[in-house]
Amino acid sequence: MKKRTIVGSLFVITFFTVLDRGLGFVFKIFISRVLGAEKMGIYQMAFSLFAVFLSAVTGGIPIVVSKFTARKIKEGKSADSIAAVAFWFSFSLSVVLSAGFLAVAPLINSLSATERLAVTLMLPSLVFSSVYCSLRGNLWGKEKFFLVSVVEVVEQIVRIGSCAAMFALGFEPLRSVAVSLSIGCLASALCCLVFFLACGGKPAKPDSDAPALLKSNAPLTLSRVINALFSSFTSFAVPWLFVMSGYTQSQANAMLGASLGMAMPLLFIPGTLVSSLAFVLIPHLGSMNVKTDKNQINKTVNGAITFAVIVSCAFIGFFSACAVPICKTIYNNEESGIFLRSVAWALLPMSVESITSSMMNSLDLEIRGFVNGIVGYVMLWLVAVVFWGKFTIDALGLGFALSWCLSAVLQIVSIRKKTGLGSGFLLPSVKAVLLCFPTATLAANVYGACSLVSPILGLLASFAAQAAFFCGACLLFGAVGISSIKAPRRKKTAQKA
Repeated sequence: MKKRTIVGSLFVITFFTVLDRGLGFVFKIFISRVLGAEKMGIYQMAFSLFAVFLSAVTGGIPIVVSKFTARKIKEGKSADSIAAVAFWFSFSLSVVLSAGFLAVAPLINSLSATERLAVTLMLPSLVFSSVYCSLRGNLWGKEKFFLVSVVEVVEQIVRIGSCAAMFALGFEPLRSVAVSLSIGCLASALCCLVFFLACGGKPAKPDSDAPALLKSNAPLTLSRVINALFSSFTSFAVPWLFVMSGYTQSQANAMLGASLGMAMPLLFIPGTLVSSLAFVLIPHLGSMNVKTDKNQINKTVNGAITFAVIVSCAFIGFFSACAVPICKTIYNNEESGIFLRSVAWALLPMSVESITSSMMNSLDLEIRGFVNGIVGYVMLWLVAVVFWGKFTIDALGLGFALSWCLSAVLQIVSIRKKTGLGSGFLLPSVKAVLLCFPTATLAANVYGACSLVSPILGLLASFAAQAAFFCGACLLFGAVGISSIKAPRRKKTAQKA
């Protein structure tokens, strides 16, 4: 096997992740314009219910399968049986959930006929996802990062293409969007199967690792299902809190759309780099955890946290200074920019929480990570109680920020107890945070100086200037920790056919 550093893999994955999410972001804008506000709301409600089913079927399967696959390869054993266990579990659950929904959906009065139809058209995605998640985990554990990334881009392209084709042929828009999801999932499942076979994978029977794999998957799946339920609950509860604070229902819905529907996707953009790093780290940490190589684990964790902090700080200044013109340019909505500006600093705990949550899974701390996530979510609603009757869009941003802060701290404490993690990430992180202030000032001044050109050009110039300044300052003051993250060398292992 060729020597490969995490940095090299990170660039490959980041490229495809940015491409995938960029396509998804454009697609979301496209369908929102075609569907209109009312049908988009119906689709979001239907998808929030479907997301609960999808979370139950896929859950933590890709992460767990990748971790077990990496360990099997480290031991010189075949890992195909791990994918077999995951597939049969996910496939069986997808069939049961699909049949259960079709049986009870007519009895659910809160679901309209249109919403029931939309969910029904998405149900085939559950079966296709059972194939995708198990084989994706196998390729992931084998460090076939390029192939896994290609699969995700193919799914996005096929979905966009099929949806656009149905729009052009005059099919009903809402049904077209729902069907395109199933078509995209079918494409990704077929791609995964082809790549799995091309990489030497073979059909196998579940082995004795099945109980351990299902045990490791249980807390991750439970966590994701609960998160999906929480997301649905939040979508209904937040407007109600706004109404209880004196806003009309129309204003409340508009505030929800501006904050969670428009500003939040922008807030998750830096997470593309962070999630790419997490994607690469999970198999390595899983193999290091088998050898109990705490020294290497701690170096990797310190470097990963520092990297997450640097990435988030690179955007905090830009969002703080230019949030309103960003959202006015993209959405023609000023309120979403106000929310983005007030919650920009939350990028820091959000990124740290994201990377540490992934590392918790690799270190066999899934249950602890699940509990930490629940505790963090409770913080969101404690803020809602404190601001009862005066709940504004700023209070919503504060709730999310404090929720991520608490979860991130708890994750770091848990990792520290497991590995004896040091504080090597603190000094570089403090330097990066302090650089946010001059970076924000520079971004605001550059955008102001570009007032005579179009807003898009002004935003591009502002981001380029502040990004160059931030990167140069990080190198100058030593706020860089990614160099400590390197993949351990792996010896070639001869395997019997």
